[in-house]
Amino acid sequence: MKRLFQALTVAATLAAPVAFAQGTALSPQEVRAAVIVSLDSGQHRQAADLAEALVARDAADHDALLLSSRAHRNLGDMPTARERASQAWDLSRTDAQKHAAALMMAQALASGDQRMRAQFWLRRAAQHAPNDRLRQAAVRDFRYVRARTPVTVQLSFNVAPNSNVNNGSTTGRSTFFDPFTREFVEVSLGGTALALSGIETSLGAALRYRLNERSRSATDLTFSAYHQTYALSSSAKAKAPGAKGSDFATTSLAAGLTRRWKTEDMRSEYTLGALVGATHYGGDPYAEFARLSAGMTRPIGPKTRLRLDVSAEQVRGAAAPHADKIGLDANLRQKLDQGGELIWKIGIDDSTSSQSVADYTGLTLGLTHALAKPLWGADISYGLSLSSRDYPSTPFAAGSRTDNRVAAHLQMWFRDLDYYGFSPVVSLSASRTASNVGLYDADAVGMELGIRSTF
Repeated sequence: MKRLFQALTVAATLAAPVAFAQGTALSPQEVRAAVIVSLDSGQHRQAADLAEALVARDAADHDALLLSSRAHRNLGDMPTARERASQAWDLSRTDAQKHAAALMMAQALASGDQRMRAQFWLRRAAQHAPNDRLRQAAVRDFRYVRARTPVTVQLSFNVAPNSNVNNGSTTGRSTFFDPFTREFVEVSLGGTALALSGIETSLGAALRYRLNERSRSATDLTFSAYHQTYALSSSAKAKAPGAKGSDFATTSLAAGLTRRWKTEDMRSEYTLGALVGATHYGGDPYAEFARLSAGMTRPIGPKTRLRLDVSAEQVRGAAAPHADKIGLDANLRQKLDQGGELIWKIGIDDSTSSQSVADYTGLTLGLTHALAKPLWGADISYGLSLSSRDYPSTPFAAGSRTDNRVAAHLQMWFRDLDYYGFSPVVSLSASRTASNVGLYDADAVGMELGIRSTF
């Protein structure tokens, strides 16, 4: 009560805009109004003292805690501002109270340069916003803070059934060269050479640290980690009794540097990048790689944008075929008059190696259509791709080897099933590879369940 008496005495003797007759008994509502007037007029110390008096009177006064947090943030006292916002959050019962407390905590964190934590609290503010207007305001604040955060983290997680986890043969037969008879003979395949089904689980993380940023350019340091493993089905275990899902697990780590800049009219963007990394397969070291890339994005019409990427990569490693690769990819994104979007893709790649499995040229053509409006409560895109790879030689057949592959995909993003700004994504895929070498004939059907940020 001593703090309350002191604060009220100060308020009663202060000049305008907060003027009270000395000795006048003020109600909590009147003191609260005085805090708001003090904040609006820039008298933040007075606002903090009055708000603290309300908190001393009633530690469960939700509005007083929020006002105190705001006043202390304006004074630059971020620890107290965060403490009061945290207390308000713990006392919140309704969405409106949770939204207000989360927003106040986010503001205190962002003002104290703790922008990563501020983004989490802004997601909370959006989650508990009592109406769409306040939700959109929280989303705008989130994007503003994220754009000014030097560190960003993206996480991915997928669980999916997969009919061919090891990319094995679906025909069960192939041709091999017999060194004794010096003839090619047809044999039956078994074990891990056959397509094995199972459940695929993957987890990925990507971190970006912005080294510098100007109005039209930025330089980023990136780190990424990815792990994919499998649990074999009972039928797969019957085909290959000694195999385990982890035998086909893949783990990769990479670090890179990317420089991007925009033209003066801000319509086109160029990128240069370098990436180094390593992969493990089945728990053992497999390959190390280094890649250089360059890209360009520019409009070529009022509703069309073109993306070009060129890359050069070198692969080495104790287990991997040593190869030098170059690639060119072009993507054309076309907005449709009736809504939606078409994405056209063409890719050309060439790999040079002393080993036949990594010496090839390839061509890929693809088309994806994104629907203009949600269907079945989901944003939907679907597409088809055709690809071909030519290998000059193969130990499994006379002459060259050619693999032709057709693949289809359907993706459904249930944006309205939102929780903290994340919503589920279901992806279905199917592919068939036809090769003149039976060992490489393969069919695969898969489904992925993941999550994606809605803002």
